[in-house]
Amino acid sequence: MGTSFLKFCAALALSLFISGAVHGQTSTLQPYIPAQGSISVGSTDLWSFSAVAGQVISISVQPGGTLDPVISLQNSSGERIISNDDAAYPAMTAAILQAVTIPRTDTYTISVEGYGNSSGSYAILLTNGFAEMVESDDFNSLGRWSAIGQETGLTVANGQFQLQVGGQLAHGGAVDESIHLSNFAARIEVLSVTNGAGWSVGIIARQQGASYYLYEVNSEGRWRFSLFQDGARTVLGDWREHPAIRPGASTFSLMLMAKDSGFDFFYDNAFVGSISDSTLRGAGAIGLAAGTISNGASLTTAIFDSLRVTQPTLLNGSPLIPQEFTLGDATTMAQAVVRRHVAGANGVMTLTVPEATASLTRPGLDYLLLGQGTSFGNFAMGTTVNIQSSLEAEVGCGLIFQYQDGSNYTLAFLDETGGYGVSRQLNGVFEPGLFGQNLDWAGRGNHHLLIIADDNRLYYYVDGISAGSLDIPFQAGQVGAAAINYVSMDTTCTFSNLWLWEWDRGE
Repeated sequence: MGTSFLKFCAALALSLFISGAVHGQTSTLQPYIPAQGSISVGSTDLWSFSAVAGQVISISVQPGGTLDPVISLQNSSGERIISNDDAAYPAMTAAILQAVTIPRTDTYTISVEGYGNSSGSYAILLTNGFAEMVESDDFNSLGRWSAIGQETGLTVANGQFQLQVGGQLAHGGAVDESIHLSNFAARIEVLSVTNGAGWSVGIIARQQGASYYLYEVNSEGRWRFSLFQDGARTVLGDWREHPAIRPGASTFSLMLMAKDSGFDFFYDNAFVGSISDSTLRGAGAIGLAAGTISNGASLTTAIFDSLRVTQPTLLNGSPLIPQEFTLGDATTMAQAVVRRHVAGANGVMTLTVPEATASLTRPGLDYLLLGQGTSFGNFAMGTTVNIQSSLEAEVGCGLIFQYQDGSNYTLAFLDETGGYGVSRQLNGVFEPGLFGQNLDWAGRGNHHLLIIADDNRLYYYVDGISAGSLDIPFQAGQVGAAAINYVSMDTTCTFSNLWLWEWDRGE
C-alpha cells in the first residue's frame, strides 16, 4: 500500500477524479489527496484548508515543465505566515514547507505562483506531519498486519480495521511489517472504540520484536506514553489530561511524530504533549493498539480507518534546511527548530531572559554576558532586539556565543542599514565569515534574531528569514548580548524574551 508523493501524482494525474485549481477562485485542498494546477505567466492559484492551533502540516508543490513554484501560506486575514521558493536550490526546485506549526485555529490559504516568468503545471499535496508520503492504508485487506500482545484479535471488513483486546488491564495491538521507519509521522482515524469498563487506544512506534513505543489515550480523556522492552512496560509519561482530549469521545484522530529521540503527540490534530527518550533509536514497525483499563476482565473493540504515514523529505540523505521560520514564543520556536530538523530533540530550555540591555557610547563593541558563566555547546537561541541610538548613524546589535574571553568569541549581528553578519574573533582578530545586506531588515525598532549552532554548522535567521549558514568549529562557550557603534554616540540594544534550547552533540 505504501507509495511516494511522486507516485501519487503520476497515478492521479491520469485519473478523472483528481481535483484541480480554478484560476481566479479558491479551491479546497484536502489532506493527503494530491491535486493539480497550472500556472501561466503572472497568474496565481489559491488553495484553502482548515487547521487547528498547534497542528503540524507540510505542503509540497512539485513542478512540471519550466515552472519554478513559489508558495505562501496566509491566514484568513490575509497575513502571510510563511513561504518557500526552492526547497534546496539548485538540487531541488520543488517548493516545500515542511513540519510547519499552525499558530491558531483558522481557515488558511496557500498561494502558488511562478518565480519570474516561469510557468507550467504542478502537483500539490497537503499532509499532516512531514512532507513525503510513505503509506496510505485504507484497510482493504490485512496485508502484512500481524497481532502482538495479549488476547488480540484483528479483522478487516468494509475498508475498516477492527482490533479487539480482552482481559484485565490488558493491552494488545497489530503492526504492519511492511513499514520500518525511525523518523516519521503516523496518523490514524479512530471510528469507534467501546468498552463499558473503560478503554485505551493508540499508535505503536519503532516496534522491533517485543520492544516498541506506545502512545495511547483512554476513555477518561487522558494520554500516556510508554516503552515496552521484552514485554515489560516502562511508563515514560503517565496518564495526563489535556483540554483537547474529550473524555468519553469514541471518534477522533491520533498522530505521533517521531524525530530521533523526540516524540510529539496529537489528538484531533491538536498538539497535546512531547517526550524525549533515546532507548529505541533504530527503524521499526508502525502499528495500532487497544487495551482495557479496568481491574476486572473486559473487552475493548476499536475500529480504525485511514492510516497515513509521512516522513521528512531529505536531500542526499540530509534534512532540508528551512528558509524561514514563523515567529512565536520560546516553546513554540524550540518545537519548530526540532521538528524542522535543525535542532536536537533531546534538548532542554536551559536559559530564558525576559529582558537584557547592552549599551555603548564609544566606537566599537560592548557586550553583556548571560547565563552566569554557563557554557553552551549545541543550541538554538532566539530573541527580539530593539535598536535605539542618539544620532542618525549606523549602529547595530547582536548576539555573542562561543565566548572564551574578550578576544575569542563569535558574533552574529544586525545593523540599522540591514547589514548582517556572523564572524568568529580568534585572538582578537575577526575571521572572514558570513556577511550581507537585506534592505527589508533596515531601520530601527524591533527585529528577531535566531542562531542555531549544531556541531560544526551555524544557521542565522533574521526576522524568521534565513540570512545564511556557516561552517564553524564546534566550541562550547558563554553567550551574551552585544551593542555595536561605528562612531561615538549613545546606543542601546534592548533584548526581550531571549531563550536558549540546548542539546547533546550527535543528536
